[in-house]
Amino acid sequence: MHRVVIAAAVAAWPGVVSAAAPSCVSSMNYPGGDLPNMPVAAASEGACHALCEADAACNLYTYHVGGGCSYLGETCSLSGGCCWLKDEEVSGKAPAMNNCTCSGWVRVPKSKYVPPTPPTARRRNVLYMVVDDLRPELGAYAPTPADRVLHSPHMDALAKQGTVFDNAYCQIAICSPSRLSFLTSRRPDHSGAYNFIDQFRQADCGRNLPDARWNAADVTPVDTVTWKGAACHWGDKVSPCGGSGQCCTLCAEHTACDRWTFFTKDAVAHCMLYRDGGEG
Repeated sequence: MHRVVIAAAVAAWPGVVSAAAPSCVSSMNYPGGDLPNMPVAAASEGACHALCEADAACNLYTYHVGGGCSYLGETCSLSGGCCWLKDEEVSGKAPAMNNCTCSGWVRVPKSKYVPPTPPTARRRNVLYMVVDDLRPELGAYAPTPADRVLHSPHMDALAKQGTVFDNAYCQIAICSPSRLSFLTSRRPDHSGAYNFIDQFRQADCGRNLPDARWNAADVTPVDTVTWKGAACHWGDKVSPCGGSGQCCTLCAEHTACDRWTFFTKDAVAHCMLYRDGGEG
């Protein structure tokens, strides 16, 4: 049962509701959701609360005191006070302020959700958890206790009850473009996001075209960046870590860069930055 602590009564208004019913919030008026034939007479907010509690169809109520109390032209026409019993708080309608009323919940309404199809005994439940940058370092992937990197007893217990996949596939092996691909349902070659700078609404960093270079008549060099880092293995090829994705990031950071070309020579990475238009 859901109870709401009452606010202090507003004494500036004659006949304003008091704090007799502990679940009736002063100056609150819930619009809509009335049961048939409302309002009914009630001598106090406590009596209104009791009427709602006695009616299984009532989940919440609004009580308006009698005696001529009026707020913004709203009055109670019944002797003693008016009680509106309600089955639901109407979605999209915010509670209104009325210094002659109070409102409260008596019980939590039952869910009206109906499953689209009834579950069958042969149907399996699927628990889908999305974790960012989760490498195979859980205990479930450790062949021996000495190989453990993380202490993950709960995930290990879940793995023992389910299926552990040893092959993982992703759209691109860079976390930010991979997340954008997951959130937008677009592969990086469609979203245009290859780095940590551009997002899918502004990404225009070009595509990886093997053994392709820009025509010298169409571009003007603006910078050249080289680096020689640790060796990274890409299939049967070896190149300095960072690769074309790093070159794309450097171009995105450079205010004059519109295009880029990346290549390796003698284990040194070369990132050529260009702007559109030839020098001549």
